Amino acid sequence: MTTRGNRRLALSMAALMILPLAAAASAHGGDTNLIHTCVKTEKDGDLKGHIRISEPDGTCRSNEEPLDWSIQGPAGPQGEPGPAGPTGTTGPQGPAGPTGPGGPAGSPGASGYEVVVNEVTFAGNTAGSVQADCPLGKRVLGGGHYVDALFGSNEFTVMTNAPNTAGTSWVVVYSNNTQWGDLSGEVRAICAEVEL
Repeated sequence: MTTRGNRRLALSMAALMILPLAAAASAHGGDTNLIHTCVKTEKDGDLKGHIRISEPDGTCRSNEEPLDWSIQGPAGPQGEPGPAGPTGTTGPQGPAGPTGPGGPAGSPGASGYEVVVNEVTFAGNTAGSVQADCPLGKRVLGGGHYVDALFGSNEFTVMTNAPNTAGTSWVVVYSNNTQWGDLSGEVRAICAEVEL
């Protein structure tokens, strides 16, 4: 073979070596929002259809084809609400809260409580009044009376058994028409200092 023939043979072999390189030019677009793969198209054992992950700007081989798909597909329809879960266990008791503010001052109460006892005589065959007086500065809160040796006689009646209008004494207005004449007894007044 001549030298010219050798050159032609060498060029032909170089052309054959370039063809696989040209076939390997299947490239991806470089889009990072897609998953890029290469799928084997020729049977190589049992590997036909084998998928190989590729770089975004990678190049598939001569026996592969590029295949891309989105990293994230479109949102699907909203699913139906699931059933309610079981009731959870009771949690531990929380810490005590801070002390609340103090309430307003209450109304003034009574002080200096005492019971004043006045021994009196219920005069016979007459109507009259007796009383027990609270000390100066105190007011009457209640009271009553007691008659000695009086056993259910309807001839002794009490018309008034109440505080006076000033609220400082307990007054008993009576009528004694019994056969015993004068009767001894008591008038009692419950007294205390009260701020109105």
